[in-house]
Amino acid sequence: MPKLNLDVTGEENTHDIKIAIDGTVDRANLSSQIQELDVVTDMSQDVKKVYQETAFMEEPITILIHESTNPNDEEYVFCAVNGEGALLGNPWLKRGMEHVVKRKYVLNLITAKTVSYHQPYKDQPGNQANTMRRHSAMKYPFSVISDQNPRGSSWLKEMMAGA
Repeated sequence: MPKLNLDVTGEENTHDIKIAIDGTVDRANLSSQIQELDVVTDMSQDVKKVYQETAFMEEPITILIHESTNPNDEEYVFCAVNGEGALLGNPWLKRGMEHVVKRKYVLNLITAKTVSYHQPYKDQPGNQANTMRRHSAMKYPFSVISDQNPRGSSWLKEMMAGA
């Protein structure tokens, strides 16, 4: 097990704490002044969850971005997360082609929506009204060609239902 010299008081500390790779600590050998370390070690499950979710979002998926019937739509789709492009730093994905991208970029495509409104006017005697009807659709429809993770299809359904 790796050793860690932990400074708890802000002064020189000579306590060596053995921390296993999984984040567990041998509590029997802790001195009374550093028992508050329990708060940190109890977070190991949360940290593990964040790590697993991050690793899941970094997995590659093969997708096909569908071509558009609208001649005014862009031929290349811009797709980036935190300034990092989907294809080895390149943020432009060509429609009608298969692309291998990380799952985090697929989430961007899911949440990219076009919203339009239709305002029908009803003119019936005594019941005149304008109503706003909202319609939203994916801006860049795509299909998942390949996803090696068995959890991938349920994640995709959940994300598309919530978007």
